[in-house]
Amino acid sequence: MKKLTTLSIALLFTAGSAFAQSNDATVDQSGGSNDATVAQMGANNEASLTQINYNSTGHLADILQNGESNIATVRSQGGVGMNEVDLDQIGTSNEATIVQFWGQNTADVLQDGTDNVTNIQHRGSYQSSAVVTQSGAENSATILDVGQTGSNPNTGNSADVDQSGDSNDATVTQIGSDNETSLTQRNYGSSGHVADILQDGSGNIADILSQGGVGTNVIDLDQIGTSNEATIAQLWGQNTADVLQNGTANILNIQHRGSTQSSADVTQLGTGNSALIFDIGQTSTNPNTGNSAEVYQDGANNTASIGQFSDSNTATVNMTGNGNSATISQ
Repeated sequence: MKKLTTLSIALLFTAGSAFAQSNDATVDQSGGSNDATVAQMGANNEASLTQINYNSTGHLADILQNGESNIATVRSQGGVGMNEVDLDQIGTSNEATIVQFWGQNTADVLQDGTDNVTNIQHRGSYQSSAVVTQSGAENSATILDVGQTGSNPNTGNSADVDQSGDSNDATVTQIGSDNETSLTQRNYGSSGHVADILQDGSGNIADILSQGGVGTNVIDLDQIGTSNEATIAQLWGQNTADVLQNGTANILNIQHRGSTQSSADVTQLGTGNSALIFDIGQTSTNPNTGNSAEVYQDGANNTASIGQFSDSNTATVNMTGNGNSATISQ
């Protein structure tokens, strides 16, 4: 994590007249090689940062909020150079909104403890990337990277979300260019995981792991256009995966392991289709009880393989056109 120095000393003491009490910091930078560090230690933290630069360089921000009612809103705008944000919120009522317009966007957010919310938007982005790590309590993360069809659409999207504990919820939407998503959700309590991912065009890859808990794990994944690939692993819980991959080099791998209720619905339309669905129970403590799988593949090099290895199996495969093949093991 990159630590910045230009405004460090000033902001450490202007974050609130009573240091570690009623923190409040506003930074507004326009033009030049923007650089800001804000550190708020304890109590009613709130920080708002705006960095504007329409030249080829600029924007960097490092924000640390340690304890209590954290809120941080960051916006860096303009230029084709370096937007970069490193935001850490440790403890209690965390909330973070980061908006980056254009430039070689990067955002790294850590939220540790209690009412975590993150919203990252790279709009009409350039080399966009986002990393969100949330642990403990009411986690929610939204990453929207929506390009503009004008002169400089999205080119290098990537999103990495890691959620651990309680009410995991993640939405990733990326439209345009070299999309890639990595999502990990862990919960060993009674609550479940929810993930909604849409990647619209180009080099789509999504890798999803949801693990633990006895609640309902739900994954809704749409990848529409070009080099689609998806790997989904759901471990324990009442797992559901609903996937549509629309065009070109579609590949899919879904694993439900030790689930109490498993369901998978896969539709792949067009070109290099392949699908693997495996539902493997564990007989020692929590075997599968209600497997179901459904695959529909429309055209070209279709292959589907379904393995369901305990309890009330159901499998349906419907493939139309070209190199069809299907294997079901129950």
